[in-house]
Amino acid sequence: MNAKQINQKMTEIRQNTNWDDPVEAKKANEEIQKLSKQLMLLKANVNPNKKDDPLNDMKKENVESNAKMWNQIMKAVDKGEDADILLGEPVREEIVEEYKDDESPKIKSQEYLNEMTLLVIDMSLKTVQRTIDQMDKFKSIKTLIITGGVWGRR
Repeated sequence: MNAKQINQKMTEIRQNTNWDDPVEAKKANEEIQKLSKQLMLLKANVNPNKKDDPLNDMKKENVESNAKMWNQIMKAVDKGEDADILLGEPVREEIVEEYKDDESPKIKSQEYLNEMTLLVIDMSLKTVQRTIDQMDKFKSIKTLIITGGVWGRR
């Protein structure tokens, strides 16, 4: 679709939607968001089929970012005059998602498990059981040091 067709489609949706029906309104808003993103990509001259082009990728990322901000603004508008505009929320969600694996207590790096030659276990740490549970996965430990305990000795 070209820009004119996208605008016409968005106008049709706005005119033909029963905005008092929450299900229909949600569906219409989602469709308008998709069309808005298409329009932004078109205006930014982003080629969706072009791979390995840093400039095209940068434009696409910019459009993605702008679309997320616009969606946050629209959420605030829906909530009324005193609503917070949380522009940083999508970025926070991405960061949380990206670092979810870091919350896991298990060591996932096989390289780390294969190359570690020194393992220090501090028995006074609450998380010590995590390390103990994974000891069989360490392949190159030559020196094991156990410290700590309830009163710093054990």
